[in-house]
Amino acid sequence: MTADQPLPLDDAVLRLKAEIIAQDWRLSPKRAARLDEAFVSLKGHFRERRAIHAMLVMAANVLDYIKGHGVSPPDTIDFLKEAMAHVVSLHEELEVDLNREQEVLINLLGRFNRLKDKIRLQTARPAENRPVVAEPSPARSGTEPTPDAPLPEPGSMVPELLAEFQAALGQAPAPGPELARRLGHWLASPEVAGLLKGGLPRPGSARERPEAETVEPPVLVKILTLNSLTVALPCRMIAMSRAISPSQSAKYTQNAAVPLADFARLLRRLSSLLAGNLAQVKERALRQLILPLLIPRGSDLPETPTGDSRALVVVSHGNWHGALVCDTLAETEPMMVGFIKRQDGDLSGLAKLDNGSLVPLLDAQSMLQREGILLMI
Repeated sequence: MTADQPLPLDDAVLRLKAEIIAQDWRLSPKRAARLDEAFVSLKGHFRERRAIHAMLVMAANVLDYIKGHGVSPPDTIDFLKEAMAHVVSLHEELEVDLNREQEVLINLLGRFNRLKDKIRLQTARPAENRPVVAEPSPARSGTEPTPDAPLPEPGSMVPELLAEFQAALGQAPAPGPELARRLGHWLASPEVAGLLKGGLPRPGSARERPEAETVEPPVLVKILTLNSLTVALPCRMIAMSRAISPSQSAKYTQNAAVPLADFARLLRRLSSLLAGNLAQVKERALRQLILPLLIPRGSDLPETPTGDSRALVVVSHGNWHGALVCDTLAETEPMMVGFIKRQDGDLSGLAKLDNGSLVPLLDAQSMLQREGILLMI
């Protein structure tokens, strides 16, 4: 097997089993690298089973932490073993039960959040009260002091902080949601992003703001919120947009697919709700069409949707089609008058709107060519 070939499924599962039953709590670089390779392989194998894929993502994140900081707090290795055990157990079930997988994911996510809180508490302890770090021993004893967790990079905390802020405001009366939306625009600005990632500028220095290239003619865009990140999408690529219920959002996220029949209505043609090439498809074929759920990639976007989306957008470009779930969908459609190229996964850069604000621009074309379906009309 070469470096370019993924690890076979059975081999990857065997590596997880070996670590689950291992008595040595020290994770050597070689063992960690073998687990890394197994996680990469398994994420590819379970890409369509979103709950298992999300468990593997969490396990990989904890493994990265352990490689950098050791088993601190000791719960990190416990969580890693538990996550791997769930993956192996669900894989070996005789029948696929997506509801069961989602239930396990929710419980594991609670453990993951508690682990992060424990690390934050360790980080926040006064330096004078922190114990002296001892060398790790082959087996863990419950009384050993634990090494400190370093402060996380500020930029990496932005999505999480914003999500917590929006959740709190969501319980408050208006104008809570509007404040959350405005904070999203503020955090998306290049000035704030620069401060979060690079620290405060030195006295007497100024951060240069790149000039936006003029977009001529201006492009009409729709403003979406994806996992608390506000983005823009050209309206010409939207074949349909609809509000969806929490149960619909959970179903689409779990199945990674959107049946267009869900939006069909009695005595009304489904094609009348669509624009572009999809509107030319025969009605019977449209009602049987199932679009893949597109998962945007970028440093500020998770590998799986949160399942809290409240809107759906059908995205089309030529003969490529797919669906996108988002937290919110703005009613207004501003003009994009400028563009700053700054590639980050499926975020192609910053769109300068006619009100002067800068919003990340979603590269829907690349997502469609990677995950969409090709439907020849």
